[in-house]
Amino acid sequence: MTDDRWELRALAEEQSALLRVAELVARAGPPQEVFAAVAAEAAKLFNGEAMTLTRFDGDRELLVEATHRGPAPVGTRIAFQVDTLPDWVQLGVVVRVDDYTTQRDAELAKEFGLAAAVSAPISVAGEVWGMLTATSGEQPLPVGAEHRLAQFAKLVAAALANSHARVQLQTLADEQAALRRVAELAAREATAEGVLDAVTVQASGLTGVDFTTLLRYEPDGSTEIVAVDGAPEGVVVGMRAPGTGDGAVQRVWRTGHAARIDNLAQMSGHWPKVAHGFGFSTSAAVPIVIQGGLWGALVAVGRREPLPKTSEKHLTSFAELVGIAISAAQARKELRVLADEQAALRRVAELVARGAAVDEVFAAVATEASKLLGDVATALLRYDGDRVAVAVAVCNSPTPLGLRIPFQAEMARMLGVGAGVAVPVTVEGHVWGTLTTSTPGVPLPFDTEHRLGQFAELAAAAIANAENKRNLTASRARVVATADETRRRLQRDVHDGAQQRLVHTIIALKLARDAIANGGTAAELIDEALNNAERANTELRDVVRGVLPASLTRGGLRAGIDSLIADLVLPVDLDVSVPRLPAAMETTAYFIVAEALTNVVKHAQASRADIQIRLDDKSLAIDVRDDGMGGADPSRGTGLTGLRDRVDASEGALTLTSPARGGTILHATLPVRP
Repeated sequence: MTDDRWELRALAEEQSALLRVAELVARAGPPQEVFAAVAAEAAKLFNGEAMTLTRFDGDRELLVEATHRGPAPVGTRIAFQVDTLPDWVQLGVVVRVDDYTTQRDAELAKEFGLAAAVSAPISVAGEVWGMLTATSGEQPLPVGAEHRLAQFAKLVAAALANSHARVQLQTLADEQAALRRVAELAAREATAEGVLDAVTVQASGLTGVDFTTLLRYEPDGSTEIVAVDGAPEGVVVGMRAPGTGDGAVQRVWRTGHAARIDNLAQMSGHWPKVAHGFGFSTSAAVPIVIQGGLWGALVAVGRREPLPKTSEKHLTSFAELVGIAISAAQARKELRVLADEQAALRRVAELVARGAAVDEVFAAVATEASKLLGDVATALLRYDGDRVAVAVAVCNSPTPLGLRIPFQAEMARMLGVGAGVAVPVTVEGHVWGTLTTSTPGVPLPFDTEHRLGQFAELAAAAIANAENKRNLTASRARVVATADETRRRLQRDVHDGAQQRLVHTIIALKLARDAIANGGTAAELIDEALNNAERANTELRDVVRGVLPASLTRGGLRAGIDSLIADLVLPVDLDVSVPRLPAAMETTAYFIVAEALTNVVKHAQASRADIQIRLDDKSLAIDVRDDGMGGADPSRGTGLTGLRDRVDASEGALTLTSPARGGTILHATLPVRP
């Protein structure tokens, strides 16, 4: 075959391979299917040389997405150095290496058996997403490899762009259902009045309030109602009010920002007085901005106090749609921002909902928040000790993972922070850490706190889920262990005590029977049998009392505790004035007192103890005090831990106060149920 014919045949094969992949992209095939096809087809054109498609993931790390006879399987993560082939490809250029022994990453190439390579970047939306690489274990790749790989890389980029667009559209459809209904009404060229009415109706439903109205500002700050939903009688479109006084509407006029009022009775001005006169107590208002100017306010008014925390967010979304009806171009831009925010939040929320590992959620929070705010430096910090925080997740940040950061300005300057925003991560009422974002000097957008706050809430939810799961697992293990130990103790006590006494009783009675049958006397044997039976009865009664005393079952909590303290050498003052309670509550209360007294006798070195049990409409309160040495530490034993598990199972609360040499107070509350 002549050289010309060979070149024509090679060109035909190349075009056929590209066509097969292009058809798969055009059919909107799944990205992974496209990736595999690209690797296979490209490898054929290189006479079966290894072909690998990788994605840049994090700082100087590659993730293998597809391979054909490549040295690393799919899913492999490969770290790379600066001034190496992957680092150069990130600049958006095709790179060839004909001799890896001369490269900085020669050891890595040796590990994977590489002698030469050619790699082309895969760019999506102006950024290098990954690279397609042909590798050889013996000799340089043929001339022209760069062009061939670049063509396949473009097809991968097209497939990724299609996939990303589909995800964004679906997310927008799912998250913005209520907003879409209003937007569609505006798109059908409905009247402005019809669109504004729809805004108030949808806003009422989404925020869950009784009354929603849309007001337009006049140049002097006075307002006019242009739409209402759920309004009381007499409040109609066209009503006007001066701009004097104080209230949510007036505050929006003065500040241009959302405002809420939690007590309308304390406000002055026309609209607060009207709303309060009809029995409303709280309100929230957000600005409606048209072409950069304050046009009006969307107001939600409720009878309960206060309004939900999300009210302003929902109202703001609908206020943006008012702008759609008046200024379509501006509204489209704002919707795009909102869609990106909701998509990012949903991705993190889905990780939280399916119980992903906390570290995975942390990384997603930092990454998504960074992307949403323009790829700024973002870090999730956990407080550890006094004025020190530990970086648990970072994105685009100079802060290395795991760095311990003292609270001081010098550290911020060392990390190149010029402007920043931090929001707290609060877990079950306690500040766990902070989510921060920063720039070298450019001020961050005014709404950065709000956006970060939403991601901080998702991080807090993941932390709370993980802690609750860990606590539940530990509690279950302790319950099982306690039950097993209780069974072993009962078996041991019965076997070593009462059972042995009964065996001796039987033996003595048999000997007595034989003695009588032979005409002898059996008085001593009968006395011995009677003595063993009585002692066995006493020991069985002690065992039963340890499980659940009969006095508690028959006489209630007071009787049970009376029997408990009857044999104690420690003086105990008892104040129990409660009626009969549900059996489960009496049992829990009894064991709380029993465990507390056991600890007093064993460890407190106390001269006396005091027990008070009282009942109100909502809970049973139990206090056990002693005048001992104090310093009790629940971590040194399992008794208090077991009690805490029992109290938690009853949805109660248990606290221990034990200062050194100051005595100990154990306080427990159990909720009262019918």
